[in-house]
Amino acid sequence: MVASTSKPTEEQISSEKMSTDSRNAKSDFRTKLKSSVYRRKCLKTLWLGFSFCALGFSVSQRGPAFLDIQIITQTDVESASFFFTAASVGYLIGSLTAGVVYDKLDKSMLLIMSLLGLSFTTIALPWCSPYALMIAIHFICSLFGGSVDTVGNAELVRIWGKEGEMAMQFLHFTFAFGGVISPLITMPFLTEEDSQSIETNASISTTSNGTSNSTGPALPLTTKLGMQSW
Repeated sequence: MVASTSKPTEEQISSEKMSTDSRNAKSDFRTKLKSSVYRRKCLKTLWLGFSFCALGFSVSQRGPAFLDIQIITQTDVESASFFFTAASVGYLIGSLTAGVVYDKLDKSMLLIMSLLGLSFTTIALPWCSPYALMIAIHFICSLFGGSVDTVGNAELVRIWGKEGEMAMQFLHFTFAFGGVISPLITMPFLTEEDSQSIETNASISTTSNGTSNSTGPALPLTTKLGMQSW
């Protein structure tokens, strides 16, 4: 009597193939790590990842801190919205400028200088109480941010070439990670908008015909950031 044998299903074949590919990928990665050139590429990718984490951290601070920036500059929403316009223009010009000088300067030094500029301008931003100075610091800060973005992406492509799919995903994951943790770290230092800190309809003007016009909620008088915290 001949025993009947069942053929493997497509799901079993697919599962075995995935398992084999996974083992081969791990073995291939260990083999590549033995090469000093490959290890240098990985270290450079980690360096770019830290750079993009810092970029995401800086960019994501401005939205949550918008109320505090208004308090520092004593501006309303309409006037303070120009800070974001200046930042967008600065980011665009920084990206274009970095693309022009990328092949003419030392790439590592260009990235380091851009990161230093981004760091110093981010630190200086809460201390710029004059309105025009706040617009200028938003522009300059984003100028360096655009440079970091352009140089980082270009460097990743130069390092990995066509093999950079996973490295590119890692780079933008670090940017998103910096953007996620930035509001969480910044939150304890921000002004809380509640009923005790804001008096609704606090600013009321009387027109010539005796009617009253409410100009909306009044801003809190103090913030924990910049000159206002002293």
